[in-house]
Formats: sequence, structure tokens, C-alpha cells
Amino acid sequence: MHRAKWLAQNILTQSDDRILFTTFTRNLAADINDNLQKICPKDVMRKIEVVNFDRWVNDFLKRNGYTYEIDYGRKTKALWDKALTMAPSGLGLDDSFYREEWERIIQQQSITSLSEYTKASRVGRGTRLSRKGRESIWPVFEEYRILLNEHNLREADDAIRDARILLENKQMTLPYKAVIVDESQDMSCQAFKLIRQIIPGDEISDNIFIVGDAHQRIYRHKIVLSRCGINVRGRSRKLRINYRTTEETRKWALSLLKGISIDDLDGEPDSQSDYRSLLHGVFPEIQNYNSFNEEVDFIASFIGTLQTEGNDIRQMCMVARTNDMLKQYEAALAARDVPTYLIRRSEAEDRSQPGLRLATMHRVKGLEFDNIIIAGVNEGVIPFSLTLESSDPVVIRDNDSKERALLYVAATRSKKMVLITSFGKPSLY
Repeated sequence: MHRAKWLAQNILTQSDDRILFTTFTRNLAADINDNLQKICPKDVMRKIEVVNFDRWVNDFLKRNGYTYEIDYGRKTKALWDKALTMAPSGLGLDDSFYREEWERIIQQQSITSLSEYTKASRVGRGTRLSRKGRESIWPVFEEYRILLNEHNLREADDAIRDARILLENKQMTLPYKAVIVDESQDMSCQAFKLIRQIIPGDEISDNIFIVGDAHQRIYRHKIVLSRCGINVRGRSRKLRINYRTTEETRKWALSLLKGISIDDLDGEPDSQSDYRSLLHGVFPEIQNYNSFNEEVDFIASFIGTLQTEGNDIRQMCMVARTNDMLKQYEAALAARDVPTYLIRRSEAEDRSQPGLRLATMHRVKGLEFDNIIIAGVNEGVIPFSLTLESSDPVVIRDNDSKERALLYVAATRSKKMVLITSFGKPSLY
């Protein structure tokens, strides 16, 4: 955010200069925009466009006469299920394999034909496929593409690719002089290829500023920036000092990722061996109870104790894995006279409103609080059981990493202390 302000005030001084500030989720874009308005004068803020990436793509395509409807699973799921009827029998591949193959290989490499697919690299996939095997499963992907066309639908990666091709073919010049990307670990390869097209430049230009941490990758698969036309070799910097999370919380959160290979967003390994926090406090507290009611009783009492000690309830946030779980805790806390404030998906949090903050583990990303309570950390919830259902060991491992990263993200939102609670069987993590 301070990079955007500095560029707008000191470098991009023309009245029509624009900075595109983008990230993966709508809620984080809303939070960024809200915080920028607090530190930027109005004339500076006018130069900064803050928008989540899918929204930017959607608006850009609509302005240029795009007739396809961009769908995020609501309508395309039925088409995908229909395409799966083309899957050959006898290969022993479950449905999740085809979806992962589509997302990780077909979409990421922009494959549109069988000849391209038979030559495509499948590095990182756990199930080997011969040329004959690829030929036998290709009808699934071909049928899905036909169904998408018949229903005038496009997936998000299709739309991003179409936007890039439109920019290339029409040689369009956009008003942006710089692009800033936050939480880049959750952006796709197609997204970075489009960003490179939005603001063309050579290998030494400084018109793209990217911030990311693969330890917090909870949405996407690994990408390599250099393969997306963005060269960061020898130009990247690690921020090794943590100014928010205590060293005790940082170490506990990092232990969740022990044994997992973490990359530097450009294909090289990364570690936190030389990272440290300036603050110190208590290690996260872990509590397990026999029932949901006992867990909530403890949480309510815990919040009351913190308030008695002078802590502001608005600086406390209770996090749960899903929206449905969050609603259950919200009702249970209301029955115990604990005021709450739900942090909604696409709205910036209003810290002036009273109440204990409630957020899903995905929504809390990018925020920070004095005290974090992670509730319902039960077996089957974290990790979420559906995410680990696959015949591909690589997919299971990747999804396990994302689930661990979710817990890592939730814990590291805390500036002072973390409480982790569960009832019944606790998480294996």
C-alpha cells in the first residue's frame, strides 16, 4: 500500500497516470482499498485502482463486447459431470483426477487439441499417463469444451486467457503505468501472463511489484513467474523480519508446515530458517472439549477474561473453517450474550462496530487482530475431509499442504496470542 502511495506521489505525477492494485479475493481488495483511503490524499487515491483480479477481467471483457458468461462453478459443474461420462473404463482413474488434469495441465498450458496434450509436460502429476492413456481420456476434456461453447460459458482461466489474447491482437494500450499484486501466491499462471500483457515491459523495467508468501498458498497450485514472462531472478527480496506476530506464534504456525516443500514463487526452494519476529509472548493455547457446548462455554469465558484484563473485544477474532460452522458459533455465542460482528466476504471490516469479530479461515486472510480464536479444529474439519479424497497421491499432498496453510494463515493473524479449540476428536494437525 505504501508502494502504491509512493509511486503516485513521486513517480507517476501526470494526472492521467494510473496504478492497478490487484489481488485474488474480493474481500482483500475491499480491505486494501479501505486502508489506502486512510493513508492517501484524494488526488493520490484517484490514481490507484484497487480491484480483485477476476473483477478486473470481467469488466475489461464486458467493455470490449465479450459475449461469454464467466462462471465460477455454479453452471459449469453440471457440464463437467456430463463430460465425465466420456471417461474410459479400465484405467482406474477417479473423477477428481480428471478435474485436476484439467486445471493443472489443460488450463494452465492453454491446451486446445489432442496433439498439444500428447506433447504437454505433466511434471508434478502423481499418476503417469502414456500417449495412449492421454488419447483415451482426451474425449472428456474435448466434450467439456464443446459443452462450454454450446452454453456460452467460460471458466475464469478461459476468461483471463481471452483477455490477454484480446490485448495482444488489438495491440491495446491501457492507462496503467504500474501494477501492484498482493497475495501473489494465490494467482494463476494465466493471471500473471495477462498482467505482463496489461503492462508490457522488458526484463529490467520496474513497472510490476509483486508481494507473496508461498507459506500462505491456500487457493492455487505452484506457479513459476519466469514462465509467465515476469523475470524476478536477482531482483527479488525476502522480508525476513516479522513486525506483527510473536516469535512463539510464528514458530508454532511454521511447525504446521514441517516437511512441506515451500517455493519462492519462481521455482526455487524457500525456508524460514533466517526469519524472526521482533515481538515475544505466549505460545498458542490448545484446548479440546467433549462437546460443542462445552467448547463454546470456554470460549465465552475466555473472551470475558480478556475483556476484564482490558482487551478490546473488537481486537478479537474467532475463526472457523466454513461459513456453516461460523453460523453455529455465532448463534451459540449470542445465546451466551457475547456480541459479535460478522466480517463479510466482499466488504471491508469496520473496526468501529462493536462485537467479537467472526470470520472464515479464508476471509481472515490479510487482516490482523490482537487475539485470535480458532474454533472447531476437529478431525474431518481441518483438514476438510473432502479435500483429501483423491486417487492421486500428489493431489492429496498438495491439498493437505493447503489445509495446513489455512491454519497457518489463521494463526498468524494474531499480534498477541492464539487460542485453538476443538470438541470430540481434535484435528490430526
